[in-house]
Amino acid sequence: MWILDDPNLPHLSALPEDFSLFFCHPLQGNEDGKMIQVVDPDEHSHYQRFTYAFLEGSTVQHDWNLSKIEGKHAYIAPKNRNLESRIYEIPIEINDNGNPPLAGHVILKVNICQCVDDGSCFRDIQWTHQPPTVAMAVGILVAVLLVIGIILGIVFFHLKRKKQKEQETKTATAVDPSEVRNLM
Repeated sequence: MWILDDPNLPHLSALPEDFSLFFCHPLQGNEDGKMIQVVDPDEHSHYQRFTYAFLEGSTVQHDWNLSKIEGKHAYIAPKNRNLESRIYEIPIEINDNGNPPLAGHVILKVNICQCVDDGSCFRDIQWTHQPPTVAMAVGILVAVLLVIGIILGIVFFHLKRKKQKEQETKTATAVDPSEVRNLM
Protein backbone atom coordinates (compact mmCIF):
# COMPACT_ATOMS: atom_id res chain seq x y z
CA MET A 1 0.00 0.00 0.00
CA TRP A 2 1.34 3.42 -1.01
CA ILE A 3 0.24 6.80 0.36
CA LEU A 4 -0.01 9.23 -2.49
CA ASP A 5 0.84 12.89 -2.16
CA ASP A 6 -2.13 15.27 -2.46
CA PRO A 7 -1.97 17.51 -5.54
CA ASN A 8 -0.97 20.66 -3.62
CA LEU A 9 2.19 22.36 -4.85
CA PRO A 10 4.84 23.50 -2.38
CA HIS A 11 5.35 27.27 -2.20
CA LEU A 12 7.28 29.88 -0.24
CA SER A 13 5.84 30.94 3.10
CA ALA A 14 4.09 34.28 2.87
CA LEU A 15 6.09 37.40 3.58
CA PRO A 16 4.41 40.57 4.86
CA GLU A 17 3.73 43.17 2.16
CA ASP A 18 6.32 45.64 3.39
CA PHE A 19 9.03 43.00 3.90
CA SER A 20 11.28 41.67 1.21
CA LEU A 21 14.62 39.95 1.06
CA PHE A 22 17.33 42.51 0.51
CA PHE A 23 21.09 42.91 0.35
CA CYS A 24 22.98 46.17 0.79
CA HIS A 25 24.59 47.74 -2.26
CA PRO A 26 27.51 47.80 -3.00
CA LEU A 27 27.96 44.08 -2.43
CA GLN A 28 31.09 43.04 -0.56
CA GLY A 29 31.17 39.44 -1.74
CA ASN A 30 30.84 37.94 1.74
CA GLU A 31 27.13 38.57 2.35
CA ASP A 32 25.33 36.05 4.50
CA GLY A 33 22.51 34.31 2.71
CA LYS A 34 18.90 35.15 3.46
CA MET A 35 16.74 32.29 4.60
CA ILE A 36 13.61 31.26 2.73
CA GLN A 37 11.01 28.83 4.05
CA VAL A 38 8.78 26.44 2.12
CA VAL A 39 5.23 25.42 2.96
CA ASP A 40 3.47 22.35 1.59
CA PRO A 41 -0.30 22.35 2.25
CA ASP A 42 -0.52 18.55 2.05
CA GLU A 43 2.38 17.92 4.42
CA HIS A 44 2.01 14.61 6.28
CA SER A 45 5.19 14.57 8.31
CA HIS A 46 7.14 17.09 10.34
CA TYR A 47 10.13 16.80 8.05
CA GLN A 48 9.79 17.14 4.31
CA ARG A 49 12.72 16.61 2.00
CA PHE A 50 12.32 19.51 -0.41
CA THR A 51 14.81 20.19 -3.15
CA TYR A 52 15.46 23.65 -4.53
CA ALA A 53 16.73 24.63 -7.97
CA PHE A 54 16.71 27.59 -10.31
CA LEU A 55 14.28 27.13 -13.18
CA GLU A 56 15.86 25.73 -16.31
CA GLY A 57 16.62 28.32 -18.92
CA SER A 58 17.08 31.14 -16.43
CA THR A 59 20.38 32.97 -16.25
CA VAL A 60 20.27 33.59 -12.50
CA GLN A 61 22.68 30.71 -11.71
CA HIS A 62 25.55 33.04 -12.64
CA ASP A 63 24.45 35.71 -10.16
CA TRP A 64 22.91 33.81 -7.23
CA ASN A 65 23.63 30.86 -4.91
CA LEU A 66 20.77 28.71 -3.67
CA SER A 67 21.71 26.25 -0.93
CA LYS A 68 19.56 23.87 1.09
CA ILE A 69 19.84 24.04 4.89
CA GLU A 70 17.37 21.34 5.85
CA GLY A 71 13.97 20.12 4.72
CA LYS A 72 11.96 23.32 4.76
CA HIS A 73 14.65 26.01 4.61
CA ALA A 74 17.18 27.25 2.08
CA TYR A 75 19.57 30.17 1.76
CA ILE A 76 19.84 32.51 -1.17
CA ALA A 77 22.87 34.79 -1.56
CA PRO A 78 24.38 36.89 -4.35
CA LYS A 79 27.27 35.22 -6.14
CA ASN A 80 28.16 38.18 -8.34
CA ARG A 81 29.51 41.32 -6.59
CA ASN A 82 28.66 43.50 -9.60
CA LEU A 83 24.88 43.30 -9.30
CA GLU A 84 23.26 46.68 -9.72
CA SER A 85 20.88 48.23 -7.25
CA ARG A 86 17.36 47.07 -8.21
CA ILE A 87 14.75 44.38 -7.48
CA TYR A 88 15.59 40.98 -8.95
CA GLU A 89 12.97 38.35 -9.73
CA ILE A 90 14.50 34.93 -9.23
CA PRO A 91 12.58 31.92 -10.59
CA ILE A 92 12.90 28.92 -8.27
CA GLU A 93 11.54 25.39 -8.54
CA ILE A 94 10.64 23.66 -5.27
CA ASN A 95 10.13 19.89 -5.46
CA ASP A 96 8.42 18.07 -2.58
CA ASN A 97 9.85 14.64 -3.55
CA GLY A 98 6.48 13.07 -2.78
CA ASN A 99 4.76 10.19 -4.48
CA PRO A 100 4.16 11.43 -7.18
CA PRO A 101 6.69 14.28 -6.91
CA LEU A 102 5.20 17.73 -7.31
CA ALA A 103 7.18 20.85 -8.16
CA GLY A 104 6.07 24.39 -7.50
CA HIS A 105 7.49 27.31 -9.45
CA VAL A 106 7.85 30.57 -7.54
CA ILE A 107 9.31 33.98 -8.29
CA LEU A 108 11.37 35.24 -5.35
CA LYS A 109 11.86 39.02 -5.29
CA VAL A 110 15.21 40.11 -3.89
CA ASN A 111 16.09 43.77 -3.52
CA ILE A 112 19.67 45.01 -3.90
CA CYS A 113 19.42 48.47 -2.36
CA GLN A 114 21.26 51.33 -0.70
CA CYS A 115 21.07 50.78 3.04
CA VAL A 116 20.72 53.31 5.84
CA ASP A 117 22.58 53.24 9.17
CA ASP A 118 20.24 50.74 10.84
CA GLY A 119 20.80 48.22 8.03
CA SER A 120 17.44 48.59 6.31
CA CYS A 121 16.76 49.55 2.70
CA PHE A 122 16.56 53.22 1.83
CA ARG A 123 13.36 53.76 -0.11
CA ASP A 124 13.33 56.75 -2.40
CA ILE A 125 10.02 58.59 -2.61
CA GLN A 126 8.58 58.56 -6.09
CA TRP A 127 7.32 62.02 -6.97
CA THR A 128 4.85 62.47 -9.77
CA HIS A 129 5.58 65.64 -11.68
CA GLN A 130 2.11 66.48 -12.89
CA PRO A 131 0.88 70.03 -13.34
CA PRO A 132 -2.02 71.09 -11.14
CA THR A 133 -5.45 70.45 -12.60
CA VAL A 134 -8.32 72.92 -12.92
CA ALA A 135 -10.16 71.13 -10.10
CA MET A 136 -7.16 71.59 -7.80
CA ALA A 137 -6.97 75.31 -8.64
CA VAL A 138 -10.70 75.79 -8.04
CA GLY A 139 -10.46 73.87 -4.74
CA ILE A 140 -7.60 76.05 -3.53
CA LEU A 141 -9.44 79.23 -4.57
CA VAL A 142 -12.65 78.16 -2.78
CA ALA A 143 -10.70 77.24 0.37
CA VAL A 144 -8.91 80.63 0.43
CA LEU A 145 -12.18 82.52 -0.08
CA LEU A 146 -13.83 80.46 2.67
CA VAL A 147 -11.04 81.28 5.12
CA ILE A 148 -11.23 85.01 4.25
CA GLY A 149 -15.02 84.90 4.70
CA ILE A 150 -14.68 83.26 8.13
CA ILE A 151 -12.13 85.87 9.24
CA LEU A 152 -14.34 88.75 8.04
CA GLY A 153 -17.37 87.21 9.75
CA ILE A 154 -15.50 87.01 13.05
CA VAL A 155 -14.33 90.64 12.70
CA PHE A 156 -17.84 91.95 11.93
CA PHE A 157 -19.36 89.86 14.73
CA HIS A 158 -16.78 91.25 17.15
CA LEU A 159 -17.43 94.86 16.00
CA LYS A 160 -21.21 94.40 16.39
CA ARG A 161 -20.82 93.05 19.94
CA LYS A 162 -18.45 95.90 20.78
CA LYS A 163 -20.99 98.49 19.54
CA GLN A 164 -23.77 96.81 21.57
CA LYS A 165 -21.64 96.87 24.72
CA GLU A 166 -20.83 100.56 24.21
CA GLN A 167 -24.53 101.39 23.90
CA GLU A 168 -25.35 99.33 27.01
CA THR A 169 -22.58 101.10 28.90
CA LYS A 170 -23.81 104.57 27.81
CA THR A 171 -27.40 103.66 28.78
CA ALA A 172 -26.30 102.40 32.18
CA THR A 173 -24.24 105.54 32.92
CA ALA A 174 -26.97 108.00 31.89
CA VAL A 175 -28.26 109.93 34.90
CA ASP A 176 -31.02 111.99 33.37
CA PRO A 177 -33.80 110.41 31.18
CA SER A 178 -33.21 113.13 28.57
CA GLU A 179 -29.66 111.77 28.09
CA VAL A 180 -31.11 108.35 27.20
CA ARG A 181 -33.35 109.94 24.54
CA ASN A 182 -30.41 111.77 22.98
CA LEU A 183 -28.39 108.53 22.74
CA MET A 184 -31.08 106.70 20.78
